[in-house]
Amino acid sequence: MNHLLRFIAHAGVASPAVSPLTVAVTGIVSGGNGYAGISYNLSGEEFKTATTTSSYDTSAGNWLDAGLSSGVWVESTITGGTLGSFNSEDAGQGVRLQLSTTRSFRMVQTVNGTSTTFATFDFYDAASGGSLIGTVDVVFSATRTA
Repeated sequence: MNHLLRFIAHAGVASPAVSPLTVAVTGIVSGGNGYAGISYNLSGEEFKTATTTSSYDTSAGNWLDAGLSSGVWVESTITGGTLGSFNSEDAGQGVRLQLSTTRSFRMVQTVNGTSTTFATFDFYDAASGGSLIGTVDVVFSATRTA
């Protein structure tokens, strides 16, 4: 996004607009816990992790196109796969979380094998009601091998 648009967004002129980017996160780890996750930070950047650590170290780009992150709420819904190891960092599904702080969602594979979770992330312009301003379906897959 160019600097003029960022200035307008931060001046409060623009309504929130989002374009979440990540559609798949796959982590394959030998000899340690496997992680697969995404993180939406308050400055509008999206990160993912697919490593032996829980750090979100790979930028996927900006999820926030206009407006302020504090004017956006995200809600996750599990649509299939392995449910038990998902959301090891944030509130459960079906809860709108304001993006005035970084929100992270991940799964952890602690035993040998693979877990896959399918989730939908809906982005709204209000804590309840409001308008749906973006949505993305994400496949999380974490594998741990001996």
